[in-house]
Amino acid sequence: MESVAPATQKAYRAAMAKFNKFRLEVGYGSRWPVSEEEVLHFFIHQRRNSVTAHSMRLQLAGIAFYSKAARYGDPCQAFRIRKLLKSWRKHAPRQQDTRCPLSHKTLSQIVQALKRLSFTTAFFGALRLGEVVANSKSDASNRALQLRDITVQDNALALRIRKSKTDQKGKGVSLFIRGLEPGHLCPVRSLSRFLLTRGSTPGLLFTHRDGSPLTRYQFMAVFRGALQHLGLPWTEFGGHSFRIGAATTAAAGGVPVDIIKSMGRWKSSAYASYIRPGLLLEGTRSAGCSFSSTNRTAMVRKEVRNDVRNRHGTTAVKRRHTRTQTEDMVRGKRHA
Repeated sequence: MESVAPATQKAYRAAMAKFNKFRLEVGYGSRWPVSEEEVLHFFIHQRRNSVTAHSMRLQLAGIAFYSKAARYGDPCQAFRIRKLLKSWRKHAPRQQDTRCPLSHKTLSQIVQALKRLSFTTAFFGALRLGEVVANSKSDASNRALQLRDITVQDNALALRIRKSKTDQKGKGVSLFIRGLEPGHLCPVRSLSRFLLTRGSTPGLLFTHRDGSPLTRYQFMAVFRGALQHLGLPWTEFGGHSFRIGAATTAAAGGVPVDIIKSMGRWKSSAYASYIRPGLLLEGTRSAGCSFSSTNRTAMVRKEVRNDVRNRHGTTAVKRRHTRTQTEDMVRGKRHA
């Protein structure tokens, strides 16, 4: 189980609990390996109980994981199950991600009022919350940023993410954040000031004055409290709002798509779902040159639309053609 993220482990265990409960209730018992018919029966049962196609896919992934771990093969790859799931996902309406992005303007207001510099690092690094702070006071996973992972020099900030949701083996990746001109909310200056007061004690980067870790719960409690104070719908924001906000603000500032993908460590067009068009205009006004002074918002929007279409079934030939056109446009814009 150590090969998958803690959240995925939790989802897989929940899936197996539901599957095992179903098997006992209908009389299949608890024997292994399970048959294709049992999984198919469970599939139909869950659909009749209004389980979403997305949830069903996760549940099948959990069943498949445990079955393969026990060397029984994957009963979920049976032809009928795969086709039924494909049909279900095709016709089921996709659930909209309602989490709000954190804008550069709102971040500035919060940081000025609370001096919470962990917020600045999370935003400009497009980081997942588990990469910034500890999950709990007893968290020993060492996923969150450590002091030794930080290097500040030449008005730039280097972060070493040693392990993440998409890097369970801990290969690690380095992120580089440049400083901004005076008058702007600068992640480099902010973190430099924090390091002067933090001290050189090894361990987690973000800690309290007594050395105890800043936890996910504490981070979110302060964040949502600040949003509520600003009169914003705080219940619509989450830990991922920093990552969503970074992608949105970068797109609004005209940052090229390849840099946005590199910034958020996206290897596919999944980055497009993180860009919230409703914030683009505000992001352009408030972010200014925070991410880029090049005005390429219209081109980014077009590239995002292309990637969204690609994710919904455009052929590989069309994808290559669109990418080639986009690259030509980018090169032409840069040389102009």
